[in-house]
Amino acid sequence: MICVSILDTDARTMAARARRAFREGAEAVEFRVDALPCPQESDLEILSSVRGTKVLTLKGNALSLLSSPLIKRFDFLDIEYEDYIEKREEIPEGIRLILSTHRAFNAREAYSYIARILHENAIAKCINTIDGYKSSFVTLRASKVFKKRGNIIAFGMGEKGTLSRIVSMLSDAPISYACQEGMSVAPGQLTLQQMKEGREGIVLGILGSKQATDHSLSPALHSRLLSLSGLKGVYLRFPAERKELREFINAALAARVLGFNVTMPHKQAIIRYLDSLDTLARETGSVNTVLIRNGKCRGFNTDALAFSEIMERVRPESTLIFGTGGAARAAAYVLRGTQCYIEGRNEQRRRAIARRFSLIEDKPVPSRYDILVNCTPLGMNGDAELPEAVRNSEYRLVVDFVYGGSGLFRRLAHAKRAGFIDGSELLYRQALHSFYIWTGKRPVVSRSVVEEIYA
Repeated sequence: MICVSILDTDARTMAARARRAFREGAEAVEFRVDALPCPQESDLEILSSVRGTKVLTLKGNALSLLSSPLIKRFDFLDIEYEDYIEKREEIPEGIRLILSTHRAFNAREAYSYIARILHENAIAKCINTIDGYKSSFVTLRASKVFKKRGNIIAFGMGEKGTLSRIVSMLSDAPISYACQEGMSVAPGQLTLQQMKEGREGIVLGILGSKQATDHSLSPALHSRLLSLSGLKGVYLRFPAERKELREFINAALAARVLGFNVTMPHKQAIIRYLDSLDTLARETGSVNTVLIRNGKCRGFNTDALAFSEIMERVRPESTLIFGTGGAARAAAYVLRGTQCYIEGRNEQRRRAIARRFSLIEDKPVPSRYDILVNCTPLGMNGDAELPEAVRNSEYRLVVDFVYGGSGLFRRLAHAKRAGFIDGSELLYRQALHSFYIWTGKRPVVSRSVVEEIYA
C-alpha cells in the first residue's frame, strides 16, 4: 500500500494533512512524531483520531511515548531496530511492528539486519542512503534471498533512489512511502500522485546531468501528453554521471521503465549501452530517445526529426552550427551537403562532425549566414563569451536548441535584427515524436498548452 509520510511541528496540522492525503487517495499515512518539538500523549490523541490505516514512527525523544496505551490505536509502530533491542519491554502487545535500519552499507549487512528483524516476527524496513544507481539496489538485492518478502521494505534513499522505490512498490513490499506535493520528507521520495501513476501505468523519464535534468521541462510536457492521451503513467528526472550509465540502464530495466529521453551530456555516451539503434540514431551517432521492450534498449534520434521539420520552412543556403555534441550532430545530419560551417571549442570533434556530414571543414570566420544554430548549453545559467565567428557574424535567423536560460541567443538575434526560434519549439516537436515511439499515440496539443508549460 502507498503510505504518505507526514512530518510537521504541530499535531493538529499533521492530522489535517493526513485527512487530506486520504481524500487524495493515500492508502495509509505515516506520522513522524519525532518531528514534534516535545511529543506528548495529547499529540497521540489528536493523531489517532484520523480515520484510516496509520503508521506511528517514534525516534529520539518521541520514544518516551512507547508505554502509552494510545499506541494501540495505530495500525503499525515503526521504530529503529537498535531502539527496539533496548526498549522491547516497553512496547505494548497487539500492534504490528516495523523495525527499521538505515545502517546497511552493503548487501551482507542488509541481509544480516533483515534476518534479525524477521526473526522478531516484524516487518523489516532496510534502507540505505545511496550515492548512485548501483548502491540504491543494495538492500533490494539482499531482500530477494528471503522467502517472506511480503514482510520486507527495502530501497535506496537519495536523489538516485527513485527507481529502487518503484521496484520496491512493484514487488510485494507491504508499504511504499510517498509525500504530498511540495512536501518531501526524504531525498528521492516521490509524490502520492507519482507513486500511484507509477504503479498503475507506465514509467518514463529523462536522463542527463543533474544540471540538465533539473533545467528540463520534459517532465511537465510529457505529463501533459500522458493526460491528453488518457494514459496512466509518470515521467521522472534521472540525473546521472557518465560512469554510472550502465547502472542506470540496469535500474531502469528492474523498474520496468518503458523509455526515457537523453539530454546533455549523454547523447553519444549512452549508445554503447544500447542493444540497437534506429536509422537516424545510427547515422547521427547521437541518441535522445530510448525505448525498452522485452528487456532490450533501442535508441532513436527525435532531435533530427524536430529540427528537419523547422528547416522545411526555412531552407537555408548557408548555416553556422555552434557546438560539437549530440544536438550538433542532429543539426549537421539535417544540413548535410549544404553550405554549412561548424564552430566549437574541441577542434578534433569539430572536424570529425564536418567530415562525417560533409560540412565545410574550414574554421568559420565572421561572415553572413542565413542561420545560426546554437547546440551548446551556453546561456543556460548565465551569459558567456561567444567565439568571434559567432559573435561578429550576421544572421537572418537564430535557432537555439536550449530553451529558457539567460536569453543570450535571443539578445544576439535581436542585435543582429534576425528572427529567433527558441529551443521550446524543438523540445515540443521532438517530444511528440518520442511519445509516439513509446506509446503509439500522437496527442493533439494546442499552442496554448505548450505556452502554459513554458511560462
